[in-house]
Amino acid sequence: MQFYELAVTTYLQEEIPFDGVNEVLAKNINRAMFLDEELAELHPQNRFKHYVFSGFSPIERDKVYRAGRVYVFRIRSFDEQFITKIKNCLRRVNRELKVVASEVVVQ
Repeated sequence: MQFYELAVTTYLQEEIPFDGVNEVLAKNINRAMFLDEELAELHPQNRFKHYVFSGFSPIERDKVYRAGRVYVFRIRSFDEQFITKIKNCLRRVNRELKVVASEVVVQ
């Protein structure tokens, strides 16, 4: 079975504690979804969205991700169109983090 992985390199604009990373990433992915008409329609539906995302890498030993540093997180989906759209939309969301680069890998 084939899936698509989006590796997103980000520059943190503010400090994020380890236990807040998933919330920050989820909020930024949600904001990005509202920047595309089709993804905005998908977002409020009460069903599986068929994507998952990781936390930041590398992991900080002191459990605090520092502002001014670069980290990578990944989004995986079976839907190539979703990955392509979210890649384009994430670049336009600049709250706690700024997307520096992103790359789609087919697995």
